[in-house]
Amino acid sequence: MVMDIDTRRFFDERYALFETDGWRTLLNEEVKTLIEANESLYDITDIKTLYMRKGALQVLNWLANLEELTRNTEVDEVGENA
Repeated sequence: MVMDIDTRRFFDERYALFETDGWRTLLNEEVKTLIEANESLYDITDIKTLYMRKGALQVLNWLANLEELTRNTEVDEVGENA
C-alpha cells in the first residue's frame, strides 16, 4: 500500500527542511554548542537544575537526531503500509 498524501507531504517537507543551510547552521553551530554546554554536571547545585538540564538535553538531542528519526519513521511507515 502507498503512503497517503498528507503523510507523504509531511516527509517531503521535513526532508526539504533538512536540506536548508539554516537547518545545518542550527545543528552544527547552535545545537552542538548547547549540548556541549549542558553536558557538564559540575555546576548543578540542586535537583531542580538537574531535571531542567536533563529536559534541555532531551530536546537538544531530539533536534540533533531529527533527520535520522524521520528517516526511520518513514521506513516504518512504508513497511506498515506495504
